[in-house]
Amino acid sequence: MDYKITWATTVTIARCAMVPFIVIAMLKQAWTIACMLLVVAGLTDLLDGILARWLKEETELGAYLDPLADKLLLVSTYFTLLCIETSFFYLPTWFFMIIILRETIILGGAFIWGVLYNQSMMRPTLLGKIATALQLMFIIMVCLTMAMQIRLEFVLDFLFIVMCSCVVASLIQYSIIGLQGIASCRIKNI
Repeated sequence: MDYKITWATTVTIARCAMVPFIVIAMLKQAWTIACMLLVVAGLTDLLDGILARWLKEETELGAYLDPLADKLLLVSTYFTLLCIETSFFYLPTWFFMIIILRETIILGGAFIWGVLYNQSMMRPTLLGKIATALQLMFIIMVCLTMAMQIRLEFVLDFLFIVMCSCVVASLIQYSIIGLQGIASCRIKNI
């Protein structure tokens, strides 16, 4: 495994380091700070990929750290949102359980994929990337509405439905990819 620390992995590590500050800001209901930190975290997610390709510094470490940083950010912020009361939005527990299920399947599937195919990473799908982006956009919108004290229930409800649909669709997609991988490995071993 290539453990080289590049500019891109440094940006990814910085995103991981931001997570506790985002959670603390949310717990203290410092919504403006939480919103700004989430926007910066989202930008670092874009920046690390651009840097890795532009500087030709794509590493195996970066391929592992980037999705883990996303999962850490999203699971932490959604768990925090689940634990606190907000005046404009209530996060259903069932949605948080779907997020946990999706992330567990993705991480478990990536591990199994590595064992079955002796490959270090399974590439994220476009639908998976869209679901991640929508999850981040939704949590930013919740923080923004709380910071500005503007009731945007219709916008939040609409975005929540779109996000839920993409999260569930990507969960199904990753499950199918994983099952197809297991099936094709069994066929090869027969």
